[in-house]
Amino acid sequence: MRFFCCLIFLSCIFVKESFATNDNNYILCTSCSIVNLPFSHSLTFPSACQNDDNLPTNIYGYALACNIKYHLDYNTEQINIIFNASNDTSVFEGQKPSEYLIQEIKLDLRNNSNQQNEIQRTYGCNIKDNCARDFYLETIGNLVTGVQSQLDSIRRKLQNDTLLIGNNSQRRCINSSIAGNKQSRRCQFGLCYANYTNYPYNHEQNSKTQRCDSDNSPIVNSYIKYHEPKSIGKDKETLEYRCNKNVCNRNDRILKIQRIITEFTKWNSTISKPVMVIEKKANSSMKQTIASYIVVLFLIFIQIFI
Repeated sequence: MRFFCCLIFLSCIFVKESFATNDNNYILCTSCSIVNLPFSHSLTFPSACQNDDNLPTNIYGYALACNIKYHLDYNTEQINIIFNASNDTSVFEGQKPSEYLIQEIKLDLRNNSNQQNEIQRTYGCNIKDNCARDFYLETIGNLVTGVQSQLDSIRRKLQNDTLLIGNNSQRRCINSSIAGNKQSRRCQFGLCYANYTNYPYNHEQNSKTQRCDSDNSPIVNSYIKYHEPKSIGKDKETLEYRCNKNVCNRNDRILKIQRIITEFTKWNSTISKPVMVIEKKANSSMKQTIASYIVVLFLIFIQIFI
């Protein structure tokens, strides 16, 4: 009889600990993959990833954070999406509510059918149930309908396909390694290159490189990482490009390109009033649960054999 009483007591403790952990730490997240979604149906998920209360699905799970990665190919007009429920909260640095956005852009400036033109986003949050899914639904419209014209604007500011490379080229590029007012030099056999990293909340870490580059591939690569609450050391914007227009790597042109990217990124935190809260670690809660389990098992052992 004592054995069964202890067993019931153990079950109550375990259930209580489990629900407490879920209530304090876990949120409901979508977890599924969408191989390809056309731009024209960017909000229409396949049935396997639909939020339909009338259909039995297994796409939801409790986790410490909801994540999504979505890749947009502007040549094929296709979107690849991966929803993920994760218990890795290292990126949030113990803060809740919290979210982050990583955006990568790859753009080939040449005006031909094979040009690379793509954006990839990774977003994570521990704010509320299905916060990553909500973020996608709220932001995909702008990326599908509003960004192409801005990418074309970047291309026009940096690239002219009729300009030559060679002896007849009059192109000059800014060289940041040259001191004084006259920082430009002839760049007949290469392209102007710029690499600028901006830390919005710690400008002392900023860096910039400008030169004539021997690589003749005109490209734009952009990397943005934003956090909420803001991270002084991790929030940053990196812009790299090679262009063929005269002094197209000058300071004002770099800032103009970065401003265009920042504007269409439209990073607006979904946290209305960020609160600095130390998150209760699920691992610690689980350890406490296991410890309670072991103690009760030990008591059962004593009751049976003593």
